[in-house]
Amino acid sequence: MQFVSYEALTSRPRKTIAAIYEFLGEERFEHDLEHLQQVVGVDDVALDLPNAHRIRPVLAAEAPAGRKMLGSAAAQYKGPYVWDSRR
Repeated sequence: MQFVSYEALTSRPRKTIAAIYEFLGEERFEHDLEHLQQVVGVDDVALDLPNAHRIRPVLAAEAPAGRKMLGSAAAQYKGPYVWDSRR
């Protein structure tokens, strides 16, 4: 199993994606990270999480929106996660 951090994917996307292909034993494919398109939609309004699954056109970091999306429930998710190797 391979875990990919948001930080690695957004700060070193090409290197991170290459590592995913290597892990999977698949031939690399050069992705156009400047012109991404959302081809599958999720009804975020029905989930009461507007824009939770929105794909932005450029792969780049964005400020965390978890607290805004989860409201008061976000407090239970504070602290390092078990898969975060930086703790």
